[in-house]
Amino acid sequence: MPIASNVKSSWWLSRVGWVFGAGVLCWISAARSGTTPERYGNDFTVFYAAAQQVWLTGNPYEIPIRAATPYLYPPLFAQLLTPLAWLSLPVAAFLWAVGNILAVGWLWRLVQPVLPATPDQNLPHAGWWLVLGPVLLGNFLLGQVNLWIAALVTFALLADAQRQCAATGGLALAAAVSVKISPVLLIPYFVGRRAWRLLAWWAVWMGLGNALSCWGLDPHRWAILHDWYREIILQGWHFDFAVASNQSLYGALLRVIRWAGVGEQLPYWPVALLGSGGLFLLGQVYCRGVGPSVYRVAAVAGAWCVLGSQLSWVAHFATLALLVALLVRYQKNHPLARMWLVAFGMCTWSSFQVVPGVLRMGVEAWSLFALAGLGATLTLAFSTEQDLPERLETTE
Repeated sequence: MPIASNVKSSWWLSRVGWVFGAGVLCWISAARSGTTPERYGNDFTVFYAAAQQVWLTGNPYEIPIRAATPYLYPPLFAQLLTPLAWLSLPVAAFLWAVGNILAVGWLWRLVQPVLPATPDQNLPHAGWWLVLGPVLLGNFLLGQVNLWIAALVTFALLADAQRQCAATGGLALAAAVSVKISPVLLIPYFVGRRAWRLLAWWAVWMGLGNALSCWGLDPHRWAILHDWYREIILQGWHFDFAVASNQSLYGALLRVIRWAGVGEQLPYWPVALLGSGGLFLLGQVYCRGVGPSVYRVAAVAGAWCVLGSQLSWVAHFATLALLVALLVRYQKNHPLARMWLVAFGMCTWSSFQVVPGVLRMGVEAWSLFALAGLGATLTLAFSTEQDLPERLETTE
């Protein structure tokens, strides 16, 4: 009886500790958002300002801090956040931080079954958190939306892998694309997989959600959408994608050609086309696969959302959650997987502000995030069945 009582007390103490720690993180994140949408605190300040403008004027893009940090996302995201705009910024930011805690919990729940089953489960679990933790924490403190994008994309990929939950998988993919357009890069993969039901639901949810979004804009809705498409999609916000903090493959290639003196600009469409073709072929090869045997290619497809995007900050690498889980699983018998896992972990830990600026900027200037992500992705894409654990080899 005393032993059972001690175990129960320890369980409660650990839960109280986790809740207290999460509360402190939410408070820190909310404090970084500031107290007014007229001064940038973190990314949630921008989201809040856009949601407030939806409520006041119907135009999420005319925010007070537009000149310094404009709202770049589709209007639907700001419209979904409108209820938070009815609250003060500190309260709204705290609730947003709580939502990010829930997103991390959902993401963890999705990838946990992929991790290796060992007598001591704490070791592989700790490995995943150790490698990806700095990126998750950075997203959290900056008030970003990438944790939700990572969870939504991972859910859609796993729903397709299991050939289940087509409606909710399509909804998750539609939500991810409607908030941040880069997950649309997954569509060739799903076409190759012949995931027709999921794609049909995706089209339904996309059409319904964005039609309602368009209706919710002010009477000049077509001008608003036209300006957003011209400035953000076509002109890329006049952004220099060669900046070192852009860790996509496109950004890395731009830096290389400028360093080599070959040119100043590089069209994005060849990168997108090559990646789309690769994902389609990957999906086609595994179009009959069902269940855990497809997790590996699903992780490769998810990684392309970040690597193949025109712009990817370090925070966007949270979408590699499934890929990291599989690297943790394979690393015991796969030296390359272990090498890229360590390399990616070293990159993520270099993103902390406590790391000397010269080292942190060097990691980005040399595109080490992109290289580690690409190496890990190619390792999984071209692994043979003999390299993989038996549990993930079966198909239905």
